[in-house]
Amino acid sequence: MKRVVFVAAAALLLSACGGGGGGGGNSAPPPVPPPNGTHAIQSASVQRAVANQALAIPSAAGAAFTFGGLTGADVARHVLGAARQVASRRRAGASRSASPQGLRRVAGVTYSACSNGVESASNTISQTEVQAYERVFYDNACTKLYQDIFLDVVATSQTAASASGTDTYYTSGGSVYDYTTLALAITLTSSNSGTISVQATDAPSPTAAQTAAVGVACNLATGTVGCGVGGVVHEAAASQDLGTTMSFNATQGAVSGGTVPVSVNGSGSSYTGGLQALSLSAGQFPNWVIGGGSTVDTATFSGTLTFTTSGNLVAMSITLTDAADDGTVTLSAGGNPVTVNGTVKQTDTGTTLATFTTDAAGNGTITYSNGTTATISNWNVLG
Repeated sequence: MKRVVFVAAAALLLSACGGGGGGGGNSAPPPVPPPNGTHAIQSASVQRAVANQALAIPSAAGAAFTFGGLTGADVARHVLGAARQVASRRRAGASRSASPQGLRRVAGVTYSACSNGVESASNTISQTEVQAYERVFYDNACTKLYQDIFLDVVATSQTAASASGTDTYYTSGGSVYDYTTLALAITLTSSNSGTISVQATDAPSPTAAQTAAVGVACNLATGTVGCGVGGVVHEAAASQDLGTTMSFNATQGAVSGGTVPVSVNGSGSSYTGGLQALSLSAGQFPNWVIGGGSTVDTATFSGTLTFTTSGNLVAMSITLTDAADDGTVTLSAGGNPVTVNGTVKQTDTGTTLATFTTDAAGNGTITYSNGTTATISNWNVLG
């Protein structure tokens, strides 16, 4: 899955909102205010909103998995290790002669040996600056690149560091399908705890226009993290913006057979507005705030996701409930290759209203109760 940073989030977010791609099929019309009464879930726009929220959960959990240090084979530990390294040098009295953040990555960097589909490397620029690299592959033998991460980490105090970089995703055919720019702030409170805040912008490629903005903030502790995620996606084709905010706790289970279960529970809201109307800003840590639009729905969720130790989604069972709109969404994942299946139901009758399916990267299709369909790209419903 997208170990977003959006990573998306989104990678979010996310991503809480994914980037790249456009609507397809017989797309549903832009969302409108839900009908009055307790059965707003019958509206396709609300079905889309709750599906979008549900699909944000794997991306958000992936962000926690990546940045929360829930496993040893992820970029978070690499970044935190670099932060500790440059912070310790600052404590030792080294002068700060770091180059500007955003320094171009070194073309000849030597990566570690492949380990379960992951390669990593670091490059010391100065006493207070380290570059961190990580490559994640579709296969355990590291022959088919999936994700390429670069971060430039600079000590800002004895216990804190900032970082900037990029996160690029590739199709199995080798083409770039998602490109994220990153800005991070890291504070260490102990050897295994601290806080991290990540803000990212998303686009289909390095030269394409920005399609989304994402924020992820977490309180880190061994095995457990508390995170807030926010994301806004700009849908030019539909002349609208969509947004999601989410707060949740994630707890790691025992590693078994190369996989790790992560239990999550939390709540979230979705938003809509005109094109470029929504804005994302940091709220009270670790939460995020979306301004400029209207709230479509608010929901609670819980369940378990299972990842490989390198961060790939292999299984999932999630239930999201929107009590005010009488809606329930169930998500499941499994198989080889992994397929994600979702169902939107009216809670009081159990009637199925919408169904959707994606692959492990969050790309697929949704069908609404009115018969229209829309594309799902990078865990985000586009239409």
